[in-house]
Amino acid sequence: MQGDNVSRFWDKYIIELTSCNVPEKARRWYVKRVEDYINAHPDIPLEQHTKENLTKYLDDLGRNEYLEDWQFKQAVDALRILFIAMIHLPWANLFPWNNYIIAATELPVTHATIARDSPSPAEKITSSGQLTSSVEASLLDCVSQQYPVHIDNLVVQIRARHYSIHTERAYCDWIARFVHV
Repeated sequence: MQGDNVSRFWDKYIIELTSCNVPEKARRWYVKRVEDYINAHPDIPLEQHTKENLTKYLDDLGRNEYLEDWQFKQAVDALRILFIAMIHLPWANLFPWNNYIIAATELPVTHATIARDSPSPAEKITSSGQLTSSVEASLLDCVSQQYPVHIDNLVVQIRARHYSIHTERAYCDWIARFVHV
């Protein structure tokens, strides 16, 4: 009997996915995302889940470095459909689904909040995010080519002191102007 209930549950979920215009090729992944969520909470029936359970799960999932931003968005959407259309929990309609989807957008490597993980000024990042050797004629590029070890050491010292990325950029520019004069 348990197997029949599970089978009917997934049949209903797939019908909901269809009514929500989820593409057919994505439906099995939506099912997988919900299965992962259910498996993460084996002792709690779905009807007893709280927004805190979901928040913790999504926060943990969002920290998974191997999960692409579109996969995270897909998981959020799969769970939204589950809790709003299938389980009908009172808190589900008030849950900040869109906040999670918006927050899932991957930041470029040059974004100030993650620039510490990006290469040093001696390396150049193209607009597509690919590293290239610095061949542009900007002042910092010229100085970085002439004194890469010095600029890299400066960056290491600034980062060790946890200065802001803006301070790091300003110091590098000052050094470049000083050396060039």
